[in-house]
Amino acid sequence: MLPDDVFRERLESTLVELETWAETTRHCADIDIGASPRYWRIEVVPHFSGACPFALMLSANQTFTLELAGERHSDLPIEHFDLFPRLARAVRVGNVERIETLNALTKVLLMVEMRVSLGDNRDWIGQRRIVPQNLDVLLDSEERTAHRFLAYER
Repeated sequence: MLPDDVFRERLESTLVELETWAETTRHCADIDIGASPRYWRIEVVPHFSGACPFALMLSANQTFTLELAGERHSDLPIEHFDLFPRLARAVRVGNVERIETLNALTKVLLMVEMRVSLGDNRDWIGQRRIVPQNLDVLLDSEERTAHRFLAYER
């Protein structure tokens, strides 16, 4: 964890960048921003279907929650502040995939992965495992399907 004063300074500059991004995105998405002493939150719903809605909450306890198209990844540690503006820009241009892993024989959903391509050969990946640990045998035969989201502007 960062010292509180360093965290607040970096957070403030990140919020300025995210709010500037929001202003330039309002013509193609409905955007709601909220804040309190404990968190800062943005919710973005694109005007076009097929684009990825998202919500981001940055918390004073140095964690974040990211929701992409309904897939929530909660209480992750804030390690790099440059991640958040890059995520917003990547989602806006459609660099988001939802990858479902299914058992090849039964078609049981095993895992959902959200991948955001940030550029420079960097991705942010959030995974939600669905199959319980005691059923790892289902992972022996798997197939993946990917859904690519569209850009906010066309």
